[in-house]
Amino acid sequence: MLFTVDASDVHRMTKRAEGELGPKLAQRMLKAGQQAAKYERSTHPYTNRTGRLEYTTRAYTAGGGDSVDLYLVMEMFYASFVNNLGYSHIDDAAQQCGEWIERGFVGMPDRISGALAN
Repeated sequence: MLFTVDASDVHRMTKRAEGELGPKLAQRMLKAGQQAAKYERSTHPYTNRTGRLEYTTRAYTAGGGDSVDLYLVMEMFYASFVNNLGYSHIDDAAQQCGEWIERGFVGMPDRISGALAN
């Protein structure tokens, strides 16, 4: 007996999934992180005397491929004191960042399965 299986739909869907997750993953995460850093810089209740803490509040990604890490940081030595005293919204910003990333991935299965229709 000889069976023939057409796997072209699976191959097309796999390629689409790789395209959605591959290089776009780090870009999407970084964009969400940058929005979170912007939120912190624009909503913090501390008095901005030197501008250094705002200037060093940023997001960056590390890694690539299957594993991308997102960092949301305030890089001044006194940042933890500001945060622990409640004068920062960095924790709220990080929470929002996670929600933005999650929402970005919610529609992904539909976009990937849309490759079958194309």
